[in-house]
Amino acid sequence: MSVDAKLDENGNPDITDGSLIVNGIEELKQSLSLRLKSQVGWAKDDDDFGVEWLGFFDDVSGGSIAEQKIREAIEHDPRVNAVTDIELDIDDNTRTAHVKTMLNIIDQDLIDENGNPNLDYEFYFEP
Repeated sequence: MSVDAKLDENGNPDITDGSLIVNGIEELKQSLSLRLKSQVGWAKDDDDFGVEWLGFFDDVSGGSIAEQKIREAIEHDPRVNAVTDIELDIDDNTRTAHVKTMLNIIDQDLIDENGNPNLDYEFYFEP
């Protein structure tokens, strides 16, 4: 099971003593949030980490392109089998997005912790 430093609402780790950690389902959700907040290509040696935000908020893109980009980003996590449902609320004026998804996870430890292979995950994006 993955363990990581717990990040605050700005995405910064606790640097005081490093004792705040997340693991299990909470680590997966934190990892997915980092993935969705990141532009594709920023991570060294990982061209699939992040979302291609180019055109995401365009008036012509509508929900389907944004949903496809979010689905692809989440499904690149090896613990996620598939995104089975996405509800997306995009505000083109404020350039924000509220994402609600249902994920099918394949990591047995996470399934045991969650009690179900399906996991609700919500994400709010604002630049």
